[in-house]
Amino acid sequence: MKWYFGIITDGKDNALLNQVVRAIELYAGVEPIICGETSKVPFADALRIHAPDLARDGRLGAMRNMLVDERGDADIVVIMDDDIILHENFIQGFDKLGYNEWDVASCKILNPDGSRYWDWKVHRNGLNWLIPYDQTDRDISITGGLIVAKAHIFDKVCWNPALGFYEKEDVEFSDLLRRQGYKIAFNPNSTVTHMGPYTQDGDGVFRTDL
Repeated sequence: MKWYFGIITDGKDNALLNQVVRAIELYAGVEPIICGETSKVPFADALRIHAPDLARDGRLGAMRNMLVDERGDADIVVIMDDDIILHENFIQGFDKLGYNEWDVASCKILNPDGSRYWDWKVHRNGLNWLIPYDQTDRDISITGGLIVAKAHIFDKVCWNPALGFYEKEDVEFSDLLRRQGYKIAFNPNSTVTHMGPYTQDGDGVFRTDL
């Protein structure tokens, strides 16, 4: 299987972005493409789509769509934020899941303290809550921070380019996936860490810097 990784960035923490890129290169063996505010990306040879206006305006869907357009002949597409660090088991964990078991998937997304981020959640009536990894729901919703998908789904589904921060672009994307009949699965065999100021409390996830 040929993997493709795309990263959206606002250019505010290039030291962390460097860690993100190096983990992809180490554990996935591929070079990612970076989209957004890339003028100060700390490695000159990086593949990049310079879109500072989109990054400034928080146009998450538009940047993700630009990355998807560059997927080429990849079989599996990963679109992620610039604060997601792969663990060593990421690729091998998807091999364990089995290619025919999913169209779009999430995996274990941990906060820096080891608690869960929004890795497997329901969105209903304007609210999100975590559910156990071995359960599912008619309103399952994938966080926009990490999307793993078979490349062919993007022939029918993309993100709303007009939506930005806190405008639920990931909820709309998940709704489109379900309406198209794609299988959204959880992969318990692969892990990443979301290096943001968050922690889990019960079935919710909350900022720690407020």
